[in-house]
Amino acid sequence: MIISSVIELARDGRQIFYFTAQGDELAGWNKTLDEVTDVEWTTIDLANVRSMNRRNPDS
Repeated sequence: MIISSVIELARDGRQIFYFTAQGDELAGWNKTLDEVTDVEWTTIDLANVRSMNRRNPDS
């Protein structure tokens, strides 16, 4: 499975960026990563970031 392989790479110290527009795929990542305690992770919703930039064009 891709998720478990990517988690193993992260455990080895690699920084990983994974992009998806699929809600079900994101849910799978979040569910799996919620159970992992030895890997730091965060989710960034690019649509939210873009709308924040539109509201603050000077940022």
